[in-house]
Amino acid sequence: MSLPVASGRSLRIYGSPNWRDWPLCRPYYRRFVASSSALCGIYQTTKLNLHEGVAPHFRVMDSMAAGGVICVMRSPGDDCVGSKGLRIIDSMEEIFEPFVHYLPFDNTNFADITEKYLQDTKARQAVSANAAREVMARHTWNHRATKIIDDYYSVR
Repeated sequence: MSLPVASGRSLRIYGSPNWRDWPLCRPYYRRFVASSSALCGIYQTTKLNLHEGVAPHFRVMDSMAAGGVICVMRSPGDDCVGSKGLRIIDSMEEIFEPFVHYLPFDNTNFADITEKYLQDTKARQAVSANAAREVMARHTWNHRATKIIDDYYSVR
């Protein structure tokens, strides 16, 4: 969270109250949002939504489906491989295209990427539209349920 705070830009944190336990985050914490429609509105009216943690995560998918632009910090989990050499977690790059469906960042490029997309409304709108289209076409709960059922029958 030090990257967004250091940027000096407007920052609002929504989530569990434990955000208030972090002195760096306390001034930016707003509230827990229990309503999915209220959360959807936040995703849609926020210029850049941030996710730091293992992705893809439900909040990443929710933001994208709502038409929000999501910035996802690369994490060690992105390259997580199990003992048999198989990926344990699909990384964002495996299911979405960087800078088309979401904005990846790390410690070295956060300021440059966020500055560009905060200023470039057309580019931001393109990422928003592309992300929503992709999630609705391939990543809804119906798609997940179908995949689970198909996988189940393929190993029986």
